[in-house]
Amino acid sequence: MEVVGLDASMTQAILAWAAGSSDNTSSRFKDLVNDKSRIVGDFLCFVGKSPDLIMPADVQAYQIELEKRNLAAATVYASLSRISAFYGWMMASPDLAARIHRNPVDPVRPKAPKAYQTDSTKALSEGEATALLNHVRLMALSGDLTVKRDYAMLLMYFLTGMRREEVCSLKFGDIILDSIIKISGRVKGGEIVTRQLADSTARVAIEDYLVASNRKNLQPDEPLWTRHDRSGKPGEPLTSHAFV
Repeated sequence: MEVVGLDASMTQAILAWAAGSSDNTSSRFKDLVNDKSRIVGDFLCFVGKSPDLIMPADVQAYQIELEKRNLAAATVYASLSRISAFYGWMMASPDLAARIHRNPVDPVRPKAPKAYQTDSTKALSEGEATALLNHVRLMALSGDLTVKRDYAMLLMYFLTGMRREEVCSLKFGDIILDSIIKISGRVKGGEIVTRQLADSTARVAIEDYLVASNRKNLQPDEPLWTRHDRSGKPGEPLTSHAFV
């Protein structure tokens, strides 16, 4: 991956930090590395200075820029926290510590916003959930493969009460598509639970997606949901982050 607008040495430093500070066993590892690299790269390109010359005022200017982009307070805070973590890594690095003597983020970083205080984190009402499902169902009629997948996933999410991560991590062997769908999955805490879903709409949606993606006869350990390229070919398992 290349961090656009930065020289090779800084790009390598950012990637080394992003990879080293992420769980390489996580299904989201690549997404985490990309997100962290993008945030730090965007910051450095916006400021246009060498990291050792950046001041708290530059960080404040970047915060204002993020707010102008209409990002949620939690997103702004998370972005500044990533940048602060990158500075902490540079200050501890034998190759960079001689140049980086201070962290310009910490003196001006805002307080963490309270959890669930914004509209973006509120649960959907029953009417909103129904409207969302109906909207995605109508979009799926166009034949778009990813929308067919998302519609089936939304049905599973709303009708079973499973957490998003549980739905996204399902493998083909975890479900039995019958008149009553049987779903086995590992819940929070590590326990394996089997659920039953007597809803023909969900079964039809899942089968429609699997047939459209030419994935009707999968091996038990293959992911139920995957990313798809422009030609519709399946790729890596779909992560919870990607589904959001």
